[in-house]
Amino acid sequence: MHPTLSQRLHLARILTPEQAQTEAAGLKQRPNLPPYMFHAALPDAVVQRFEDRTAHIARRFNIYPLPCGGCIAVATLQSDELQLRTAVPLLDRTTHAWLEHLIAAGELTWLLEIEELRQTAHFVARCDIPDPAELRRAIAQASPLRKAELAGALKLQCAALLEPLAIKSCLPSLQVTQVHVGLVVPDIVQMVADDTH
Repeated sequence: MHPTLSQRLHLARILTPEQAQTEAAGLKQRPNLPPYMFHAALPDAVVQRFEDRTAHIARRFNIYPLPCGGCIAVATLQSDELQLRTAVPLLDRTTHAWLEHLIAAGELTWLLEIEELRQTAHFVARCDIPDPAELRRAIAQASPLRKAELAGALKLQCAALLEPLAIKSCLPSLQVTQVHVGLVVPDIVQMVADDTH
């Protein structure tokens, strides 16, 4: 039985350095966590696909303009024909700090809560940004954000990202047939504060 759309869409967040320290303190194995990373809860069956040592694992990083203004980054982690797509609207200070960390570190990190088991899995993927200056320029030149349209734009973006063919397979020999999307919800308070500067 295939999961429904609502079972494949998950709320995610970016942990700030303070939040990352708090999370690390609560983990049994105490991994060396970076200052910024994705945090989301996923079903065990999905997490197991990325822990499978026989699976082919690949990743991709894309930036797309939002129709209401601003940009959205999509970090894709693929295991065989399954993709986990983490969508990050680059609209507040935390997401911009995460992007700068990604450019400097060249790594994407996911801290995934396994819903059924109350356990945590930790994944790291290399993600070198070939032209950081061009990326920053594209984000700076994006049209100004119209907040009134943000919710509708994110809903449409998520619906599109849930389609298997929305993002090309990171593994050319395998077709994407399963997709889970983690959406990082923008911090409206930060966005309002940023508008006042």
